[in-house]
Amino acid sequence: VQEKDTAWFVKFCVPWCKHCKSLGTLWEDLGKEMEGADEIEIGEVDCATDKPVCSKVDIHSYPTFKLFYNGEEVTKYQGNNLFIYFVV
Repeated sequence: VQEKDTAWFVKFCVPWCKHCKSLGTLWEDLGKEMEGADEIEIGEVDCATDKPVCSKVDIHSYPTFKLFYNGEEVTKYQGNNLFIYFVV
C-alpha cells in the first residue's frame, strides 16, 4: 500500500463473516479486471490472521473496503454496488 502514485482498493474481512462470504468471487473478479492497470491495485487483508494491520487502519466491522493512495487512506467505502461507486 506504500507504492508511490498507486491507489490500493483493499477489502478487510474475516473467514467467519457471512457478508464476506457472500461476496463470492466478486473481489477476485475485480482483481482480474484491474490487472495491468498501473494506477490501481486490488488487495485483501484477512483480519483474523493480520490483526495488527487491521487495528492500524481502524477496522471494526466486516467487510470493510478502503481506498489508499501513496500509503494514506483516502476514503472508506460505505454503501452498495461496489463496482458502480468505486470502479466504474
